[in-house]
Amino acid sequence: MKNLIKSAIVITTLTIINTYAMDIAESPNQAGGKVVLTDIHCQGIPKDKPIYEFYTLNSGGQQVLKGCYFFYDNNNKIYATYQDGTIYRWNTNSFLTTEAFENKLQAVNRNRSL
Repeated sequence: MKNLIKSAIVITTLTIINTYAMDIAESPNQAGGKVVLTDIHCQGIPKDKPIYEFYTLNSGGQQVLKGCYFFYDNNNKIYATYQDGTIYRWNTNSFLTTEAFENKLQAVNRNRSL
C-alpha cells in the first residue's frame, strides 16, 4: 500500500511539472535547428529572479545545448547564456511565440514595477 501511495505521488508530481513547464517560444537557428524558450525557472537562480531555461535542437530534432535567458530592454530583447558560457542576444520579435510567452512578458513587467 505504501508503494502504491508513493507511486501515485510521483505520478502526480510529474503530471503537475509537465502541466506547468512548457516551451513558450521558438526561433530557427543558423544550424538548421531551433532555439526553444521555456517557462522553467533556471536551476540555481533565486526564485525571485525572472531567469528561465532554454535549449537548442539540431536539424535532426535532438537537443544539443541548454542555457538560461532573461528579458531586457523593455522586454524587446532576450539575453541568453549557454552552459558553455557563450552569450547571445536576440530580439523577442524573432521568435514564434505562444500565449504563455505573452503572459510571461506581462508577469516580468509586473514584477519589475514592484
